[in-house]
Amino acid sequence: KQEGGKKVLAEGVIEEFEIAHELGLTVVPVGVTGSAAKILHERVLKDFKSYFPHWGYRKQFESLAKPGTPGQILGRVLDLVTKLQADQRITP
Repeated sequence: KQEGGKKVLAEGVIEEFEIAHELGLTVVPVGVTGSAAKILHERVLKDFKSYFPHWGYRKQFESLAKPGTPGQILGRVLDLVTKLQADQRITP
């Protein structure tokens, strides 16, 4: 976010992430978007099993930090969310 013409970390995003995780929700920060999302993406990767305890999601999650066109990035997000829904890890 911007404050006084300078880019600053959006602490609210980090707080909402932590609340969602504490509530047992699946959190999917898209690291390639930068700022707080990048920090949160890296946090998830460092402790992946506590965020994604089931096997089979790491490569797709890692891909959310790779550059690409908006369509490519959206496709990666949708692929991961679709897999989570199919495996009944999240509800539509």
